[in-house]
Amino acid sequence: MSIIEKLSEAKNDVSLQEILVDLQNLEANLESKTHIIKPKQLAVLKVFANMLNSREMKREGKLLDGFISIFLKYMVSFDR
Repeated sequence: MSIIEKLSEAKNDVSLQEILVDLQNLEANLESKTHIIKPKQLAVLKVFANMLNSREMKREGKLLDGFISIFLKYMVSFDR
């Protein structure tokens, strides 16, 4: 089977198309496109942000959520 035949078959695969669209969308599945140098530290920040959001410190939780979002967007193109 040639490469062209494989690509034409892939065009008919809806799941593959959805994956490609998600990869092109900056907001969708950002963690899968991001090079995270220290994932444990990021996970701790996310847990801490969730804890703040669940308590009466929503402003601080939103601040951490905003930082994490900006950090993930920056790290998509880091060292590439």
